[in-house]
Amino acid sequence: LSLFKTTFYTPSNLVRRGGILCILFLFFGLGSAVGQIATITANDNAASENPLDTGEYTVSLDVVNGTGSAITVAYTVTGTAVSGSDYVALAGSVDIPDGQQTATITLTPVDDTDVEADETVVVTLDPGAGYTVGSPSSDTVTISSEDVAPDPVATITANDNAASENPLDTG
Repeated sequence: LSLFKTTFYTPSNLVRRGGILCILFLFFGLGSAVGQIATITANDNAASENPLDTGEYTVSLDVVNGTGSAITVAYTVTGTAVSGSDYVALAGSVDIPDGQQTATITLTPVDDTDVEADETVVVTLDPGAGYTVGSPSSDTVTISSEDVAPDPVATITANDNAASENPLDTG
């Protein structure tokens, strides 16, 4: 009685089963970029216009980039803040160099005089070559403004500027 089954594969069996691809990937190191998972985290999720305080996102791979060149991770930017007027425009991609596992995206607010509520900048990873998008795939930095509305001023205007006690005239 045998508990184990020994199977010998011929090259034609491996090709039919997709095994030749596995051997090529392992032998030539091509598997190092396949299946890498990219995620994003806002490790500094609060930014402000004045005093200037930047926000920061970190894009990470699940393993160190061993491809021999940088992996470019693409992203889309959305949110309530406006690129170019509320913050310095972001590039839309970040490079993770060979031998590294992370790269950062710095969000720099623009100090304007607009009175505005807190605004958000959402960065969402896009699929691309050499990686797949994992979870979390997006994160948010909130920009706060120091600009406040001036105190309201009340103005009173008399419609009838003449008043008297006798005869009574309230004006």
